[in-house]
Amino acid sequence: MKNSIKYTKIMGVILTLFSIGVVGVGATTNLSAVTEGVAQTVVSQSDSNEMGSKNAYEGIEDSNILEIESRGEVFLGEDPYYLYNNNPVVALVSIDSIDGGRCYSPVFDQYIYAHTYGKMTIVEVYKGDVKNGQQLNYARLGGIVPFDEYYNSMIKEQREKYDYVTKGQRPKEDYVKMQFAGNIDIEVGKVYVAFIQPQTSQDGKYTQYSIMSLQYGLREARLPEAGTRSVEEITVLNNNSGKLESLRSLIPLSK
Repeated sequence: MKNSIKYTKIMGVILTLFSIGVVGVGATTNLSAVTEGVAQTVVSQSDSNEMGSKNAYEGIEDSNILEIESRGEVFLGEDPYYLYNNNPVVALVSIDSIDGGRCYSPVFDQYIYAHTYGKMTIVEVYKGDVKNGQQLNYARLGGIVPFDEYYNSMIKEQREKYDYVTKGQRPKEDYVKMQFAGNIDIEVGKVYVAFIQPQTSQDGKYTQYSIMSLQYGLREARLPEAGTRSVEEITVLNNNSGKLESLRSLIPLSK
């Protein structure tokens, strides 16, 4: 069993990294295009797997990970379409890879909360300036990082307190998993409805698409068999209740 501790760490920069923009438009979908796009993505992923794992976390033993649980709240309001209305990009996405975890952000050029990053492919656009079939860099709160990177991400006062409490001793584990209570782990090969915030570094050289709002902003999608055209048959997993809900419960799809 992994060692774990509960830890509350709400850094102001987290709100900047995974901030919410305000844009709202309607959306339509072509289910036959969705199922075809998913099929193509799965074939591409299968081919890639033959050349090696697409999950950078797979090679890390559970016994070598110290788990740190953080606590925070996600504001959703009373509007069922709050996340849709307050994020500039909403799409059905297929996760192509987990390229790793990091605390240092190439967008903000500073240490922030640990996050997972990798590649995802847009399967169907419900809102925003992205295209079906486009592969993008993603980032999402929560990730596994080397202990030294976690330690370096602390501010001076936090490091001093850590060193005092532990008497300068490092844990036996080489890695730290930082995650918010109730959040889910992103999985390679799965298809999700994602609520997304595009972010670009100050020099314009790097753009990532941050998946917002913890477990509320990443909802596993269950698609009907290819050839079915009814969008009503797409369901999404409620990560809190474990129940399936209609896509229309999250997105104001046109009839």
